[in-house]
Amino acid sequence: MKDLEEVLNCIGDFSCYISDKIVSFSGTLNNTEKDIVLRCNMGIERYREINKCSPPNMWGNVNGIPVSLLDVQLSSALHRDEENCISLIFSPSEIVIGQNNLAELQVTQMSMSISALNYMFSKLPLQSVYNISKNHPSVLDYTFPDVIETDDRYGHLRIYQTFRLKSAHDKISYEFLPIIDYYFYQPLEIMDAVARMAAVRNLFTFFANYYLPLENISFKCAERKSEEGLRSRECVLYLNGREVIPIPQKPFLITTTAFSDKFEFVWNNWLKIYEEARYIPTLFYEIISNRSTGINRFLNLSQAVEVYSNRYRKESVLKVARKREKTRSGRKPPIHLNHRFEDIFILLNPYLEIEENNITIISKVLSDMRNYFTHYDEAKYIEPSYEKVFAAVHVLEFVLLAIVYHEIGISSESIKSCKTSVQFQPFDEFVKVLTQNIRNEST
Repeated sequence: MKDLEEVLNCIGDFSCYISDKIVSFSGTLNNTEKDIVLRCNMGIERYREINKCSPPNMWGNVNGIPVSLLDVQLSSALHRDEENCISLIFSPSEIVIGQNNLAELQVTQMSMSISALNYMFSKLPLQSVYNISKNHPSVLDYTFPDVIETDDRYGHLRIYQTFRLKSAHDKISYEFLPIIDYYFYQPLEIMDAVARMAAVRNLFTFFANYYLPLENISFKCAERKSEEGLRSRECVLYLNGREVIPIPQKPFLITTTAFSDKFEFVWNNWLKIYEEARYIPTLFYEIISNRSTGINRFLNLSQAVEVYSNRYRKESVLKVARKREKTRSGRKPPIHLNHRFEDIFILLNPYLEIEENNITIISKVLSDMRNYFTHYDEAKYIEPSYEKVFAAVHVLEFVLLAIVYHEIGISSESIKSCKTSVQFQPFDEFVKVLTQNIRNEST
């Protein structure tokens, strides 16, 4: 299986459709600071026929290696008056190494290795041997770790950890490789298959509480062969032009110990949320993955809790509002943001362990803070201090994670253990910051 490095900086032969005709040309794939581009020359007349609003797909060969460029955008054109051709730079959205027949890019299996997932596995595949003897001369033992797997309506999903040997004249090293394999019941378009892998990645992002990239992607596509039915071809997929976000090297909040023996249950719960109301886990995921801070992060977290409450907790919020608001018999009480916060804190308090009399207080404080930053009504709300905003961000971030963990079936013990992580150890202190010296005002 070839990789991207083998097709860079080499002249290749490429083709694409322009005005329903196949146009062939030579070009070179180059790695710029932000993405991979195709540099080529094309006749002026052909260039004028390119539909700038409909990105074409391109296919070709570089050093005998089949290559496909998908959703190719024209990013630059340079023409000199005395020349009959124009220098072009194209930026593909995706690059496939190993297949140049676009009609056969139907994915039957996709694999991905995200290096940060090594922090998710509770048991390593290799362990050092310190007492070496003639009867046991090995310096490493393979632990035969269990594969975490399940089936869903799309296919068979496997998550496991293996290793790769790296050998040199002066040393031998082993690299741990976390693998996600998805075997699809029906062949999928490439980006549909990527979307299935992204659903897995997004779940593990919540376990990590930091961004995880879609990286090291390979796939198999079914290819017709005369008299032999279908045979698969292995390909590499490169997602081009994606922002490179630094990945922290730190343990996951939720590791395989918490879900490996009930992964089918956890995965089906996650899929239900992911597909029933995708905008909610997507909003949650974007908050976890992005790097917003301070007031902006507080507002995003508040919105996430409010959206979840509005979608899943309507009846429960109504009960809280009836207790807090005075309304005539038979009429629904007005529902305010503090009612939504209070209902969420009551739901999650087995994990949060906030004193019962502080739940109403912290709910109102967070509601007033959000309303201050969205309305700036200084006559009604007090400007929150930096300490309160800082505390609110940490409290709501743990609340958001606890919502997800609760919904997918992570155990109470595992959720509570997340509070012992360095990030959330001061959780009780943050609650105190938000509940002390409160000015009682109605929302």
